[in-house]
Amino acid sequence: MKLKISLKTNIMLIISMAVLAISMISGSYIVFSNMLDATYRAKVSESAHAYISNIDVEELRSLADLVQTEEYQAMWREAWDKNDEQMIVDYLEEHDLYDVYERLSAKSFQMADDLDVAYIYAQIFMGKEQMYVTDAGDGILYLGYTEPTDPAYWDYDDNVTIPAEVATVPEGTFCSGAEPVVDKDGDNFAIVSVDVNMNDVVAERRAFLYRIIGVSCIIIIAATLICVMLARRMLTAPLEELSKKTKVFAEKEGEYTKADVIHIDNPSKDEVGDLYEEIRNMQGNLIDYMDNIKKVTAEKERIGAELNVATKIQKDMLPCIFPAFPERPEIDVYATMDPAKEVGGDFYDFFMVDEDHVALVIADVSSKGVPAALFMVIAKTLIKNQTQYGHNVAEVFSIVNNQLCEGNDEGMFVTAFTAVINVKTGHMVYANAGHEPFLYRHDGEWQWIRPEAGFILAGLPEFPYKSAEMNLSPGDRLFMFTDGVSEAQNIENELFGEDRITKSIITHGDGELSGVPVMVRADIDEFVGEAPQFDDITMLVFEYRGVE
Repeated sequence: MKLKISLKTNIMLIISMAVLAISMISGSYIVFSNMLDATYRAKVSESAHAYISNIDVEELRSLADLVQTEEYQAMWREAWDKNDEQMIVDYLEEHDLYDVYERLSAKSFQMADDLDVAYIYAQIFMGKEQMYVTDAGDGILYLGYTEPTDPAYWDYDDNVTIPAEVATVPEGTFCSGAEPVVDKDGDNFAIVSVDVNMNDVVAERRAFLYRIIGVSCIIIIAATLICVMLARRMLTAPLEELSKKTKVFAEKEGEYTKADVIHIDNPSKDEVGDLYEEIRNMQGNLIDYMDNIKKVTAEKERIGAELNVATKIQKDMLPCIFPAFPERPEIDVYATMDPAKEVGGDFYDFFMVDEDHVALVIADVSSKGVPAALFMVIAKTLIKNQTQYGHNVAEVFSIVNNQLCEGNDEGMFVTAFTAVINVKTGHMVYANAGHEPFLYRHDGEWQWIRPEAGFILAGLPEFPYKSAEMNLSPGDRLFMFTDGVSEAQNIENELFGEDRITKSIITHGDGELSGVPVMVRADIDEFVGEAPQFDDITMLVFEYRGVE
């Protein structure tokens, strides 16, 4: 549903005022609550200190020492099981501590009443357990009662001050804390805990909240109405007029002229007026742009058609009929090239040099697009021509390098690998011009061949390239590629790399020759995922089958 700007402005004002009201209410409530909580925390601490000051600490110490003995604990468990308070009374009288317990308990009741707190009781704090010494409400059976400590207090592994905190339990809301009891030797042998009932405080908070909500709502409603009226007069009405006239311009049919640019009498002298002038300028520029776009569109269509032709021409320049040498059962080859743009700089080639020798070429031109494609055509033609003249592969690269360096003002270059293989003997002579290493399968095992790098073609005139030799046996395979394979990146900018190439070739390299580049490309695509292709991807796989 489309909303008018006036309605959006009103909604925005209402939301803003509501946020302001909530902030005011929340802030006031938090401040009020914190003040109350701070008051009651102080009351907890003061009440605990008052109790400690009004009892005989040594009497409490003697009672605390007694309840921790094994003898007392054994007797207490029996009394607890039988629900027999008299057993505890008799035991205390036997040790002359019953009157001590009565005085301390009476003091707990008295001070709880005098200080207007719910409970005052003494405990022995033992980390994850706590033992009661005196309690203001549970009776003598709880003298020596041990229970697990709330996990919130596990860090307090001794009888120390426990800061007062407010918590809600089934019995209500309480502010609870504790202070240590120190004997004449300076030992903290127990703590005095105080619980202050805060149910009345909770009710007072609720009443305060209701009052501040009511007052805030009245203020916010009045302020919102005033703001809405001012916004309507100063902002939304001028914008609505501007919107209507702009819509008329946008819905016009046919060609536009300068007379169609919008006009408003007495525009406001503020940002709305500035917007009006900018829209007028934009509409004038749009009319000019629409005139130019027709010319640009026609030009783009022409360039697109030419690029389509260039793409087809480049594909046709690379050998694409397979099997490539059906009349030569001694060898088989398959290759693919996927450009990153409409046309690319990678290329491959394979051709018979003479009756007994086949040449393999794979190369990568710096840069991409049309310039790289043009340079690729030149490099491919020169390499093939010089190879067919019968030159050694090193001589081929030396001659081609010097020819490419001539007039290379753009500084483009080519990395290339070429090999000439005797199809009868399997003897291979190869040279490298800064290109990637290749993989070689022999006796069913794939291994990396890293020829001497050599220098790039078109980089340095008169560079002396070197050749190397190796012998292929029937069943051996070669897998060559450009850096678009090894440097393919995923969205985490990780490279496909040699380890993944090795894994992919070991998995797929022994299958049907035409399927090897397809399966390797599938592994690359799975690794790359949603990341775009940044470089041409070219692969060539060759198998030497030998003479039967």
